[in-house]
Amino acid sequence: GDAAQVRAELIRTFGKDVLPAAKAAGASAAATVSVPVPASARATAEDRAPQRGWELAHWAVAHSDDLLIERVSYADRVWEAGSGWRTERTKDKEPDTTAVGIRVAR
Repeated sequence: GDAAQVRAELIRTFGKDVLPAAKAAGASAAATVSVPVPASARATAEDRAPQRGWELAHWAVAHSDDLLIERVSYADRVWEAGSGWRTERTKDKEPDTTAVGIRVAR
């Protein structure tokens, strides 16, 4: 998989403001794309999943075959190629709704 291709497709689909400016990183970071979910997009009704974060997460899953995406994470849910969605709870911690994590196959 190619994280640069994932970034390019995200920008093509959602616009240039979907991702922060790229930073130099190591090989493992190069296989992962973190898509920030702005606070204004996270501010939603009680007990309701933030729309923008889920929109980005489901976009990644829908394009997983073409872009060789093997893992998508958002809030307390993780999708993995071959096994689908599952809940991943962390003790004493609120679900992370600040970013969508996308990992491509190597």
